[in-house]
Amino acid sequence: MMRKALLIALGIALVAFPSVSSADNGYRHRAVCLSLVPYVSTSGSEAENTIHNFSLNLLGGYSGGLKGFELGGLLNMEKGSVTGLQMTAGANFVGLESSAIQVAGIFNYTGWLYGGQLSLVNISGDVSGAQVGLVN
Repeated sequence: MMRKALLIALGIALVAFPSVSSADNGYRHRAVCLSLVPYVSTSGSEAENTIHNFSLNLLGGYSGGLKGFELGGLLNMEKGSVTGLQMTAGANFVGLESSAIQVAGIFNYTGWLYGGQLSLVNISGDVSGAQVGLVN
């Protein structure tokens, strides 16, 4: 019982008290983001200026970047870069580069790919890795 309470308290602390850093071009850092749709999330209006380590997006989510794992129902969008793993039933969009694995039911997009993409349609600028899909 005590262990469960400790895990719940830790989870609340990660969401309620984000760490702030200027190490990534002025982006804020938050360990966890929970989203219903873009901007309706625990990062709110600061989402596009925030890098998350874990992001759970019920329908869709938007943020400045990702260094970790993101799971979305329909849509994952990052203004900046992604390092880690993105998964969704719909589409992943990354504005800059991805040192990552992107897995989507329909569509993956990134500016530059250093890793892998798995989807029906995969779009990327330069690719250093693998794309698996019907259209690459």
